[in-house]
Order: sequence, then structure tokens, then C-alpha cells
Amino acid sequence: MAKCSVCEGEMRKVKGCSNHIYLLNDGTRVNPIKVGAPEDPYFSDERERCGDCNAAIGETHHIGCDVEICRLCGGQFAYCDCDYSDRIVVIQNK
Repeated sequence: MAKCSVCEGEMRKVKGCSNHIYLLNDGTRVNPIKVGAPEDPYFSDERERCGDCNAAIGETHHIGCDVEICRLCGGQFAYCDCDYSDRIVVIQNK
């Protein structure tokens, strides 16, 4: 199974990733879109978990999830060209 590089949990076994934020190159902090949030178009009330990283509704997608949406452009976070630095800041472990 795949292990998340932030929470170090097995993606198919834990509820979601640790609380973390992303930093833009200019230092602006960006909160990830949570599973099932209104901005997360891949999910409906019928689903209980992300089909890629298995994060539960209301939790944060695991780093590298192909389904996570970028808050800036609305595209797939893992593949967008937005101005994120390479840093992820963990703000609280679960």
C-alpha cells in the first residue's frame, strides 16, 4: 500500500492526511480543499471516501492524490502549474 509522505499513514487505512497547508513562492499560505467540500467537484453525498487516496469526507486528501483540487486554478493539484513552493507545512498531526 502507498504511504503518505506527510502523515506517514497507509492511505487505504487512515481517515485522511494530517492537517497541513501549502505555501506559495511568495509565502502566502493556502489551505487544501477537503474531500466532499463544495469546491471538490469529484464528490457527491453518495461517496464516503476519495476514490484515489481513500480520505474520508471532511478530511484532507493525502499528498500526491490525483483527485485533489487546486484552490487557485480549480484543476488537479498534483498536475497544475500554480506558483506553489515545494514546501508543505504541517500545522497539526492527527
